[in-house]
Amino acid sequence: MNNPAETGIIFLTDLPKNKIYIDLNSKFKSEIFQKAKGISGTWVNLGRDIGLKTSENGKCKPLECIRENKRFKVEILLKVLDFLNSNNIIVKEEDINRNIKLLSTRHNNNSNRLSNSIYKPIFPINLNNKDGATLIAAFLGDGGIDKDFKPHYNNNEIYLKDKVCKSFCSVFGSISGKARDYHNQQIYFPKVAGIILCECLGMKNGRKTEINPTIPWFVAQGNDKIKSSFLQQIYDDEGWVYFKKESSQRSVGIKFANKIEIQKELHATIKRLNSASYPPEIIKEIKLMNESFGIKTTNLECVDIYKTKKGIYNSKWVFYIRRKDNIYKFMDKISFCLKRKREKLIRAYNSFHDFEKSRANRAKIILAGCREIEMDEGNITSMSLSSKFDKSRPWSKMVIRDLRKKGYLLLEKPRHGTIGAKYKLVH
Repeated sequence: MNNPAETGIIFLTDLPKNKIYIDLNSKFKSEIFQKAKGISGTWVNLGRDIGLKTSENGKCKPLECIRENKRFKVEILLKVLDFLNSNNIIVKEEDINRNIKLLSTRHNNNSNRLSNSIYKPIFPINLNNKDGATLIAAFLGDGGIDKDFKPHYNNNEIYLKDKVCKSFCSVFGSISGKARDYHNQQIYFPKVAGIILCECLGMKNGRKTEINPTIPWFVAQGNDKIKSSFLQQIYDDEGWVYFKKESSQRSVGIKFANKIEIQKELHATIKRLNSASYPPEIIKEIKLMNESFGIKTTNLECVDIYKTKKGIYNSKWVFYIRRKDNIYKFMDKISFCLKRKREKLIRAYNSFHDFEKSRANRAKIILAGCREIEMDEGNITSMSLSSKFDKSRPWSKMVIRDLRKKGYLLLEKPRHGTIGAKYKLVH
């Protein structure tokens, strides 16, 4: 028996049968329902034979809707097909799939029959491919599925919106209305797709910081093409490249936030401990997916804890890809689809050579500056180091950590309150 959450493939029989409406091409629909009626004798008898309710005046409303050319629940179609099968009339699955005209969440829309529907849907719905992985990443990145199961996606880059829309159509089928008019707004996909993704794949709907979503199993454990497509989209949405010629750091970063049940006085504890129970599930899974390509990453780090307008505390978590060999693997296995990010990544990688050539000379200059600071002030602090070289405090702290690691600096006095730590050179 198929399990869509594991296979990423959704057959007609896997759909939530009472929540989704369907319509078939007229000739095919007439053929199968007339065959079923021919066995039962009347429409009312057919309704009874397949277990549908009939009114006191002897009418079967669900079948009346079909006769009036309205959409009907998937459940009714499956009941009719089972009834035909039990009477030795087999309707081939490929014939059914080929004749499904649309999927929606209601009967008709008076203004536009195709509005908020998927027409010419593709069955089986297959998300276990590059387009499916891209689409899922988009809904976990800059998009989402709201509390009413309506999927959406937004990004300032029209290229990415085009890409996500094409991926949706490749997976589900054609769309119209607002879903096609997205260049000046976010993309609004049909609600029926959100129901399918949540009911069949186990994806969650609602605000992502509150629901703490996870990556579907068939993507997180998929082949390299699936994982690469997912990661590329998620990095296009949420990732960035850090690169400055004067800095030793070249890195690719990604950040996610989630809701935390925590009191304000414990914030510092979270940031210090970086407990595995606090970060969002998705960033932990993305980290593991990177590592499955042999890309080593930094530890997860809590970089901010903030209070929302609703009074909810959220924490932001980040990890980085650093070092030349890891960034090369990222470029080779994942990279960015966005041209500007991809070009910055290439510049960052190519600059490693220039930085490595000047590293020895740069270390001598920094150590000489530390000696001058120590002679003038008696010790070295991150503030005095950043002032000496006209750099930022994060830069000076990074340099101090590096010098301590290499044995050039010793801690003389630890940080106390607002007074920073003091260091001295090893002579």
